[in-house]
Amino acid sequence: MTVYLDVIFLLNILFDACILLIVALIRKQKVRIYRLLIGAVYAASFVFFLLGPYAALFSSPVVKLLFSIGMIWVTFFPFTFRTGLCLLFDLYVVTFSLGGALFGLHYFFGQSLEMRSGALVTRNGGYGDPVTWGFVCILFPILAYLYIKNDQHRKMKKIQDNSIYNCQFDFLNFQIICKGLLDTGNRLVDPLTNRPVVILDVKRFRQALPNDLYEKMIQPNQAVPDFDKVWIKYRLHWIPYRSLGNSNGRLIGMEAVKLKVSNQDETVCFFKVLVAFASEPLHTEAFSCILNPKLWI
Repeated sequence: MTVYLDVIFLLNILFDACILLIVALIRKQKVRIYRLLIGAVYAASFVFFLLGPYAALFSSPVVKLLFSIGMIWVTFFPFTFRTGLCLLFDLYVVTFSLGGALFGLHYFFGQSLEMRSGALVTRNGGYGDPVTWGFVCILFPILAYLYIKNDQHRKMKKIQDNSIYNCQFDFLNFQIICKGLLDTGNRLVDPLTNRPVVILDVKRFRQALPNDLYEKMIQPNQAVPDFDKVWIKYRLHWIPYRSLGNSNGRLIGMEAVKLKVSNQDETVCFFKVLVAFASEPLHTEAFSCILNPKLWI
């Protein structure tokens, strides 16, 4: 029977990518997508050695261990020696667990599966059997989603509370330069577009704002927006919010073409940022705007 190595190779790439994703989730390791793919391709290439003339050599436990270490090094390096041991241990635990689950599924569906020296190889039509493909195709997107959510949570943890940044807002008609507080408590988003909102103290920038825009900004709590030429000219937004003692607040906002934030550690640029102008003062001279941590995600 003909065995299609390219298809088997693809199947092993997906299976090894699942294993590496689970290891990354368990250890909360940051891994770039291209490093994950390189690690999966490296691990899947093992099947060629098992089916080649050096199969006896690569069936040795020592060679398998060295190959596993290379798999960890390619995907997760740099790391400490202790972290490397933990990653290697988790790799084998996850591999044995998924392998056992796969064998159980084949037994449940009455399918046969051949394992050659620990590599996933099937002769069911030469393309891989439906059970294995179904297992991988269902598991991989679930793991990818969990990894993305875990990475977002990790980024939120990394952002420090009460961080002061130098901020430069570039609007279509004017520019504002100020100090900004990165406050993880600021979760304000536009309910229509779900975009994060930066809050800016409008009264501190009387000289920077055009007169017609400033007059509109200092009286945002009108019952409904009048949508006059000022709203159209500056493309203003109506942003509802809730806070302690105010369950039906409203802010007027507009889109900044570019926001540049910097501190001693980093300089980051964001584009098309939604900025809400607060008429109530922030009661501090240390900063004039409140940054939204979701900008970094």
